[in-house]
Amino acid sequence: MAQADYSTLLFLNPPTASGPTYLVKQGFEGTGYDNSETWTENASPNEDYATAPAPLVGSQSWQTAAIGGEAYRNYTANDEVWAYGICNIQTLANNRIIFAIRNSSDSGLVNIKCNADGSMSMVNFATTVNTSAGLISNGTTFHIWVHYIKGTGANSTGELYVSANDTKPGSPQATTSVAGSTTQASRVAVMGWNDGNFIWDKVRVDDVTIGSAPE
Repeated sequence: MAQADYSTLLFLNPPTASGPTYLVKQGFEGTGYDNSETWTENASPNEDYATAPAPLVGSQSWQTAAIGGEAYRNYTANDEVWAYGICNIQTLANNRIIFAIRNSSDSGLVNIKCNADGSMSMVNFATTVNTSAGLISNGTTFHIWVHYIKGTGANSTGELYVSANDTKPGSPQATTSVAGSTTQASRVAVMGWNDGNFIWDKVRVDDVTIGSAPE
């Protein structure tokens, strides 16, 4: 039997590229939380929400209209993490925390807030950086990328990227590198309140950069 041509074998059976291995990969599909992930809830959010404008992706999204409604997921602690999520808020209000990267003691390392004027605030430890007004609007779906680096003093880093689609902006809309957070990140939370109908979808966390259109 003639020896097989290796290039022909590769053409017939091309190698399969493996997708990224996320610390958190949640799409809120099926019943409850998918990918066998355990999330802890407060104020009974609906993780199987499908009323317009949901689903934001797939067939279901996560929703809460309760005061302080949230769900969080623990992951392996890291000095540096990247996170991503898709959100829609029916009615914007001031100073509403909507997304958080936390430590194992549940302290916020990077909190993302929305405001009534469409601006967003990133709070890294006790340092707050505001984006311009009109970045987001009532009932409009938007995408966020959050980056956190643990500091050794007044030098922790936080970055917030916001886009109307899944293309990551070339530079962040809010950034700081002088905050005082010195603990590892090990928890991500999506949140909502009783005045806005907060919807989330496609939450990702990784220990490497998350770029545009994450899987």
